[in-house]
Amino acid sequence: VRRKNFLFYMKAINQFPAIRPLFHDLPSGVVPFSFPVLVQNRYQLVEGMKEEGVWLNMGFPESGELEKGDSLLGGGFQGTKFLARHLLELPVHQDLDDKHLEKIMEILNLIRLWI
Repeated sequence: VRRKNFLFYMKAINQFPAIRPLFHDLPSGVVPFSFPVLVQNRYQLVEGMKEEGVWLNMGFPESGELEKGDSLLGGGFQGTKFLARHLLELPVHQDLDDKHLEKIMEILNLIRLWI
């Protein structure tokens, strides 16, 4: 089911040019934990989804300090810092069916219009 849900997003995400999949294929035998995407306004998107009853993981939830100049990471790890600001995980777990996934995409479409 997780693979099927991942593949659903792979097809559906094409209608959202501002949301880029982190991966463009799903190798045989791989069971995904989530469908990771890159977005510009991650925090606004997450909050908008929460208001609609959909909770999304951010991949790096501890990264809030990065935008304030996290001294722990200093000047290195630019790729990690980028992911910490832009990575979002769409759920693929086995409790979701096509209706759930379609609803998530519908809400994403509504929210992206105002962020």
